[in-house]
Amino acid sequence: MGVRHVLGTGTYLGLPSLIGRSKKATFGYIKDKIWRKINSWRGRPISKAGKKVMIKSVLQSIPSYVMGLFILLDGIVSDIEKMLNSFWWGGSSNNKGIRWMSWDRMTGSKNEGGLGFRDLKSFNMAMVAKRGWHLLNNPDSLVSRVFKARWSIGDGRNISVMGDPWLRGCRSDWVKGPQNYGVYDLSVNALLSNDGKQWNGQLIRELFDSEVVHDILQTPLVGDVEVDKWVWKNERSGCCRGEKSKEDRMVAGRVAVLIDTLWRNRNNLIWNNESVGCSNLGLHAFCSWQEWFMAQEGNVPVQAHQSPLSWNPPVYRRWKCNVDAGFNTRRGTTNRGWCFRDHLGNFVHAGVTWDFVTLPIIEAEALALKEAIQVAIELRVTNVIFESDSQITVNAIRTGLIGTSEFSSIISSICILLLNFPNFEVKFVKRQANSVAHALAKAADSWTRRSSFNFPPPCIEPLIINDMS
Repeated sequence: MGVRHVLGTGTYLGLPSLIGRSKKATFGYIKDKIWRKINSWRGRPISKAGKKVMIKSVLQSIPSYVMGLFILLDGIVSDIEKMLNSFWWGGSSNNKGIRWMSWDRMTGSKNEGGLGFRDLKSFNMAMVAKRGWHLLNNPDSLVSRVFKARWSIGDGRNISVMGDPWLRGCRSDWVKGPQNYGVYDLSVNALLSNDGKQWNGQLIRELFDSEVVHDILQTPLVGDVEVDKWVWKNERSGCCRGEKSKEDRMVAGRVAVLIDTLWRNRNNLIWNNESVGCSNLGLHAFCSWQEWFMAQEGNVPVQAHQSPLSWNPPVYRRWKCNVDAGFNTRRGTTNRGWCFRDHLGNFVHAGVTWDFVTLPIIEAEALALKEAIQVAIELRVTNVIFESDSQITVNAIRTGLIGTSEFSSIISSICILLLNFPNFEVKFVKRQANSVAHALAKAADSWTRRSSFNFPPPCIEPLIINDMS
């Protein structure tokens, strides 16, 4: 067709046609344009009033378009402001002069003693925020529909079966076409059963082929999500996060944690014949990195002591409940288990539940904890320590995670329950101290979908005896 390979990059609609790894190199042309414009004015007798007009109307307007779409590096912004400062204080020919006032002070308003020049960093963030505000308030625009990741299902009334991305844990977020003509006008609500928040399997099998049926039934429905909401995938809170400082360090940290997560998953597959799917693995790696990063910044409370490697009984007149989640990849189920014991280590009560969906690991862990708390309330026990081996879940509860994702909705429900029962306490323990709950979760789908035990099941009886010894 006569297509030729072109070296280098050009511009399209005033922007670079290709954004490479180095933003400094990509957006360096902005500094060059400003510098050429300043040099073209050298030697001209320009008054302070004229320079003020030139800076505000010409020089500061050059990067405005790019700043509306990209967050420029601090180094580029700093270099531009240095050039503007030199032009303001410079002489008529050599562009040098004594700088009697810092640029930061000159960017203040006239009422504050400044000259009203733009603080380019703040202007950049405001322009990008304006773009984000437009996306949030115009969800039906084409650009919004491209950038929005997927729907989080509440009642499903606002989600089009064929017109919106809403599937989870599948190859694609969209229901692939073509499909029966009648389903194009359906909302997701039409596929839900009238008996609680669950899929109407019989209707779904009548409307779609087997592959789509599998994708729909594998999409988990979280009861804590009551309203249809847009969420960003693979963000623990479901909210879109902007650029942060120390970008190189953050990227390196994410890569390191991802490699470590992949290595652990590989070992778990070889030695235990257990593995986690790609999407869940990526989410788990991101959450692990975020947890580490927040700890470095001092935003997450640090454990006062090392978590024990063996189970310890609670203090007198308190109960302890261990919780855990697991998966049966062969059957495609997500399992949860919990076990209550008294201050002597004696078995009191246990329970399991499972679903024919594959939840992300952090959602499953949070759901197991929530269900155990609800069981404690049903048993009318109000003085319980709940232990989980999910550091992410425990930290999310401690920091009061706020967001729109399914995980953050479950965390919010847990926080409300804990607020109503102040003698409930949630702690993190190592996997070795959580073996009873782990065994229950692993065997959960060998019983009915929701089972409770007043006597210890055979799979945990020797573990309880070992913990008491």
